[in-house]
Amino acid sequence: MTHCHPSDGNENLLRTAVFDELRQLDKEIRNTKATYEGEEFTYSQICAKWLDTCFNNDILDLHHVIE
Repeated sequence: MTHCHPSDGNENLLRTAVFDELRQLDKEIRNTKATYEGEEFTYSQICAKWLDTCFNNDILDLHHVIE
């Protein structure tokens, strides 16, 4: 099996800068509003839910362990 690695030899694909960009993108998505037929919708109204709670991207909760 072939393994892909970043060209600089660093095997950590979740580098701090990339991880920070992912968290910023997630924040922007959660703050986005959409208008449809004159009615405004927020992320929390249209997200995929389980027991009335939006699904979380658990990897984004690892910010405290990403160097």
